[in-house]
Amino acid sequence: MITRKHAYILTVASILTLNYSPIIYADNANDNSAQNESSAAKNIVQDAAITAAIKAKYLADRDIKVLDIQVETINGKVILSGIVPNKKIREKAVSIAKNTPGVREVISKIDISG
Repeated sequence: MITRKHAYILTVASILTLNYSPIIYADNANDNSAQNESSAAKNIVQDAAITAAIKAKYLADRDIKVLDIQVETINGKVILSGIVPNKKIREKAVSIAKNTPGVREVISKIDISG
């Protein structure tokens, strides 16, 4: 169950994630530039949505401490990093990420403490 505190944290995380705007360099102006900008912006929004969805699932899970795991999404590829107390939690975090819609690949750089 997501409490008000969790909802607040998720909202803040989503806002911070969505604040990354695309930086597009126009070396050669052509007819495709508007389409390229739109595609780049769409990818960034999709990646932010994937990141937010994974973080929300981590928040809802009793075993995973959302602040222990960093989530980065680039073109549907999710990179997890951080430190967790045991292998079971690492495997659970990876499984949650893999089963999130839109995820193409998950790379785990999660270390186990101790």
